[in-house]
Amino acid sequence: MADFDAHFESGWGLPERPDDDDLEACRLTIPPSAAQITRHLSALEWPATYLVAHGHSGSAQMLGLWATCKAYRRPFDRACEARSIGRSAAYALRDRGLSLISQGLARELVMPSPGQ
Repeated sequence: MADFDAHFESGWGLPERPDDDDLEACRLTIPPSAAQITRHLSALEWPATYLVAHGHSGSAQMLGLWATCKAYRRPFDRACEARSIGRSAAYALRDRGLSLISQGLARELVMPSPGQ
């Protein structure tokens, strides 16, 4: 506050501040590389490859619901409640899905990329 008062008393008026629109125009965005896009696309296929193809469609659906809730910052518990799915059953299906995907990736020797 002292800086503002000194600025105002020296006759300069109100200090200039950028608008939110100006800040958005100046924001630097770095597009993902082709390798990153390829890795992300393959990760999106993991539920179909390791769950649905082996008859674990319930785990795939629950994992998809959980990921959607995470992406949109929505409560997973409420999403389960709206679908009349018990909390413990939902988390068990999600955890089983994650475990099966992890086992499938380990079996196929899929390694994490450097820097991840």
